[in-house]
Amino acid sequence: MKSLKIAALAAAILFFAASANSVFAQGPLQKEIDFTINHPFEMSKSNIVLPAGKYILYQIDENDLDLFALYRNNRMHAPIAMVRTTRIDYTGSSYPGKDKMLVKIDEEGPVLMPVINGWNIAGSDGWEIIAIVPDRERMEMAGSRISMKNDLHQSKLQKDRVVVSMSTFGF
Repeated sequence: MKSLKIAALAAAILFFAASANSVFAQGPLQKEIDFTINHPFEMSKSNIVLPAGKYILYQIDENDLDLFALYRNNRMHAPIAMVRTTRIDYTGSSYPGKDKMLVKIDEEGPVLMPVINGWNIAGSDGWEIIAIVPDRERMEMAGSRISMKNDLHQSKLQKDRVVVSMSTFGF
């Protein structure tokens, strides 16, 4: 009789432990990159200039780790673009030491323009942008004045004046 009580108690403990484990376990988290840039910029492969401001890149599907949605200011509305990426593999070399947006200055157009080509995550791989599908109507609704890069007529950009800050979640 005593062994039956011990077995029932053990079964109850295992049941509660398994239940607690499933309650506290976190499944795959979608990644999020928040960034702010102080200058109008272009996302690589888009030929569309976005205004300075706060943006969010959000991994929209835990089964497609290379597809991100681009939001302006917050995620309260539909994304202004979909961003397809590919991983930058750093296994043969050292992983990046800090989070960083990969920004280059495009010097070929009528103005010098910062272009975001991807991002690195500290201690992990990076992501390189390979395609952008903008939602032009959503961009305009979000307050983004979009301009085709070739239509811009503004003063030349000083490389040292572009400031991009970023924070990451879920990595």
